[in-house]
Amino acid sequence: MGKWTVKLLCLLLGSLCLIICSANGANLETKANIQKQLDVIIDANSLSFPTVNVGKISEEKNVTVMVKGNDLYQLYIQATVLKADGLKELLPTVLEFKEKSESRWLPASDALIPVLTTPAMAKASGDQKEIAFRLNVPPSAKPGLYSCEVNIIACVYADANKSVNKDIPAGVSEDVHKIDNENDSTSVSEHVYN
Repeated sequence: MGKWTVKLLCLLLGSLCLIICSANGANLETKANIQKQLDVIIDANSLSFPTVNVGKISEEKNVTVMVKGNDLYQLYIQATVLKADGLKELLPTVLEFKEKSESRWLPASDALIPVLTTPAMAKASGDQKEIAFRLNVPPSAKPGLYSCEVNIIACVYADANKSVNKDIPAGVSEDVHKIDNENDSTSVSEHVYN
């Protein structure tokens, strides 16, 4: 075989090798849906105000709230009407709350009321907040053992405006804790005396 034949054969084999071995690329589309998530843990199963006088403000009771997650959040309080003996009722505004470090008390409502003056950052290890509660019983209150349900709700701050109404939209990352069930919850009760 001549020089030219060997070179041509090497060139032909090299081209064939390129055709057979050429790597075809494919695009790999990667999608990740990283969820915002908050978990709320409270330290009390109930709040009790055993002796509250009509027309007076009760002593303050504290609940520690631990929020675990990965985003800015806001805490909300929502309460039901306080009921006694099936006939007596007090508006939820009788129950007042505040972040422990704040001085201004806020009345509870059946609407969601924000607790924190500024959003807080949840961490995987947890971010702890203390909420103080008290009762401000009006002079018109009838004596009785009253109870109500209170919800402590943690909401991702970016989604907070979507959740301020009673119908929380699906997909919003929230953890709602009723303060009247068996799972880390608290019921509020009071006995009103004349």
